[in-house]
Amino acid sequence: MKNALVVTLTLVAAVVVMIACNQSGSEEAALLESYRLKGDSISTTAQQTIFRSLTRAVDTGGLVYAVDFCSNNAMRITDSLSQLAGSTIQRLSNRNRNPANRLAEEGDRVIWEHFNSHTDGNVDDTLIHTNDSYTYYKPIRIAMPACLNCHGKKDKDLDPLVAEVIAGKYPNDLATGYQMNDLRGIWKITFRKSPPAK
Repeated sequence: MKNALVVTLTLVAAVVVMIACNQSGSEEAALLESYRLKGDSISTTAQQTIFRSLTRAVDTGGLVYAVDFCSNNAMRITDSLSQLAGSTIQRLSNRNRNPANRLAEEGDRVIWEHFNSHTDGNVDDTLIHTNDSYTYYKPIRIAMPACLNCHGKKDKDLDPLVAEVIAGKYPNDLATGYQMNDLRGIWKITFRKSPPAK
């Protein structure tokens, strides 16, 4: 009888531990999904904001004016959105135009290779969880022919005047030669964890 009671209590304890682990696991999964959704929303907003701004610049003064506008305002736009979102927003590429957008960290290069290896475009995003942050990554592909006006092949897609302005502003530019659906860059959205309450 005593052995049966010990076995029963052991089983009950095991079930309680399993339930607690499952709840903890489902809470962690829900938290990760909330950061993934937040990262997707922020990157989509950033992409749309930059695209709308560039479209207005082209409509206002043509492609040459848009290159100048992008040079002066793209980083400001992402910085402003970073402050609003309470996160750090970056656009990164292995063929960057702005040196500040290069793939500087090993982890970023690994994610780049992961996205780039899926040439069919069947990878949407990735969330990395470390001790002090959640980092969301999303590919930026050449999705519209208009992108090729500044990022396409120099001898085919870029107007010579546009190419000249880009070369003047970015002497070490690597961001041309793309085709439709090529991986142009990645969004990197970093959410820092709050320190534990004391």
